Amino acid sequence: MITLVPNAESSDYQKLLLKASLEEKTLSGEDVLTTTGVTLVGDKATGKVTLFNKTKAEKTWNAGTQLTADGDLHFVFNETVTLPAATEKSGGDGLDYGKLETSVTAAEIGAESNLKKETKLRVDNSYDDEFSATVLEDFTGGSSREVKVVAKEDQDKLAEQLAEKLNQEALKEYAAANGGGTYYVPTGIYSFASKNFSAKVGDEADSLTLKADLNVQAVKYTSSDLKELAYEVLKNELPEGYEFSSEDPSLLSDAASASADAETIQMKVQISNKAQAKIDQDALRASLLGESLESAKQQLANNQALSQYTLHYQPAFLDRLLSTLPKQSQRLLIKVE
Repeated sequence: MITLVPNAESSDYQKLLLKASLEEKTLSGEDVLTTTGVTLVGDKATGKVTLFNKTKAEKTWNAGTQLTADGDLHFVFNETVTLPAATEKSGGDGLDYGKLETSVTAAEIGAESNLKKETKLRVDNSYDDEFSATVLEDFTGGSSREVKVVAKEDQDKLAEQLAEKLNQEALKEYAAANGGGTYYVPTGIYSFASKNFSAKVGDEADSLTLKADLNVQAVKYTSSDLKELAYEVLKNELPEGYEFSSEDPSLLSDAASASADAETIQMKVQISNKAQAKIDQDALRASLLGESLESAKQQLANNQALSQYTLHYQPAFLDRLLSTLPKQSQRLLIKVE
């Protein structure tokens, strides 16, 4: 397990701490989904009622005062009304009720509020022997229908969906940028730089679109730092007489695990590096000077530090003319790969 430390001044190879830098890539995109919210829309019923005052006192109700019909249907006055008091009939035989016509509107949308003529209503929870109301003509205009709207869950799901899509694109871009001595390890941390939904929660819509910019973090490290760490880890396993090759170390890692603030990134890794036998080129050259071609081939074949070799003259036609190697060291070139 090694730890990548963003913005560290230096690596600590003994503690398997590798200095790194925190990088951020911003990707833009959009996505769409079908909305799942459902709500009722429509219009409120309206009409006129006749009010009756059965008391000897004038009565005033403010606009918005509630009237109730059977079935728990509610209506409100459109304006403030003052209902005249009842008066005694001539001769003192009974009362002439105070009477007034006024307009009302249903409290809720729906066709069920289209009351029929002569329907009775209770006024402001008053008793019927005090005040009452009767529908003057059939109420009209009440209607309702179900429509699809944007739910909060729709916005949340779409944001998550687009974030995952853009994050995957960023991971591919980081992977493609690996090489040339620089490598990227995604931290798994990303956040929206901007979000723009096509509709708000509660808006009528069959589909919802989100356009957004997503910031995706990764940690960058260099092969030179990794190479030093690999040397530290692998040096005790290097056989005697061998040295590391000039190739970059190989790093195979599981998914990185970043701290919540990306201060450190833990990686479980397998580090490997090619090793090659140490070859004293001066000594090898000295042993080959003036040797016959056959003797030189035998000597090279018996050299356990070499996995393979090739011998050739320059220019090439000398292969057919010469049977010995040069005696001057400056004429014998050795190249180890």
